[in-house]
Amino acid sequence: MNSPAILGLIGLALAALVIGVSIPMIRRRVPMNHSFGVRYAAAFRSDRNWYELNAYGGWVLCAWTVPLIVTSLYGFFVAPVDAEGYEHAWLAVTLLFGPLACLQNWLKARAMNLRDRR
Repeated sequence: MNSPAILGLIGLALAALVIGVSIPMIRRRVPMNHSFGVRYAAAFRSDRNWYELNAYGGWVLCAWTVPLIVTSLYGFFVAPVDAEGYEHAWLAVTLLFGPLACLQNWLKARAMNLRDRR
């Protein structure tokens, strides 16, 4: 198996893991805790905030896996000649989707903080 296909499998496995973790958050099945879920200070202010922020966070994580899935699937069709360029693109997408999802969740938590202060 060539390198792009292996990266494609790793990316698809990572996306499946993230989606699997996100589903309970989206369905509001994760009670308030300090080890799993979106854990910004705004989330701990009330149960309503916890479930709202975690449902939003689950959707954000799922949405940010789409570029990873597309990039990973593309790995199965890359010719060995283009492997190096693909590896760089795959790495960029893989390393960016997590921080961008966190940033989007942080912005939502910040908006919730402002809402709660009114």
